[in-house]
Amino acid sequence: MKKILLFLIVSLFLTIFANSQERISAQPQTAVMGNPVANIPPCFCCDPIAYNLPSPPQITIVGATPPLCACDPIKFTTPPCPGATFAWTVVADNGTVVTFTGGNTNLITLNYSLAQQMGTPPANPATYLTVTLKVCCGNRCVTNTIVVKLKPIPKTNISFSLTDNGSGSYTATATALCGSSFGNGWTLKEVNCPGPIPCNWVSGPIKWQTTGVTINVPNGILLQGKCYVLTHYVNVCSPIWIAGPCTVYGATCFKLDTKSLQIPGNANDRNDAKVCTPEMSQEIQQIK
Repeated sequence: MKKILLFLIVSLFLTIFANSQERISAQPQTAVMGNPVANIPPCFCCDPIAYNLPSPPQITIVGATPPLCACDPIKFTTPPCPGATFAWTVVADNGTVVTFTGGNTNLITLNYSLAQQMGTPPANPATYLTVTLKVCCGNRCVTNTIVVKLKPIPKTNISFSLTDNGSGSYTATATALCGSSFGNGWTLKEVNCPGPIPCNWVSGPIKWQTTGVTINVPNGILLQGKCYVLTHYVNVCSPIWIAGPCTVYGATCFKLDTKSLQIPGNANDRNDAKVCTPEMSQEIQQIK
């Protein structure tokens, strides 16, 4: 009788133990003290001793492919991690610390402009951004850094040639040395001599305008003894001319004198690319 009773007690204990193990294995598991285990979400954060983090966190560019254009909305994201904190830093290689919206979230949008990429005088254009993300859960943090190329700031250098048609009219040819990898727009304005010194963009009616890498000012536009400002606009984000705000410019001032283009050395500003101002926007829209 005692043996039967002992057998029943042991059997009952084993049954209770087996049922409890099944209930435990059916419950979600957590990562304790930084040791990830199976059957948990890929990324979550509960408290300082129960969490699961990626290592390192993934950083993805949203809606764009490098090289990035400073004029476009630039966004970076990482997979969400409930309960975690996100710390982002974005720095350009010219030293500019880039601000952004998003803060302690898994998605940020940069507050970055063409002017920031160009840097402050002397010109120091940025060529890439360094993006760092630190994700923390309690006392454990994981970090990742990526380097993203930016589209370059094109030069606005131009070269000139002049042709006399023999009847008092002259055809000028100008070529943008930045080449066809950028959209090029041009405006020609007649100004009072000697023209702006140092050479720069001027407001006023456009005498002639066009687009393209190499342009030809037709006969009858340039007159001997007159002074001119040729403004060269360069589209930073597109290889074709787009009449939009993402442009830089350079100006060349000259006088047509004795069958030649006189370009004062101290007034020639064609080597410097500058950010277009709001007052130029109406002029840019006219260039076709």
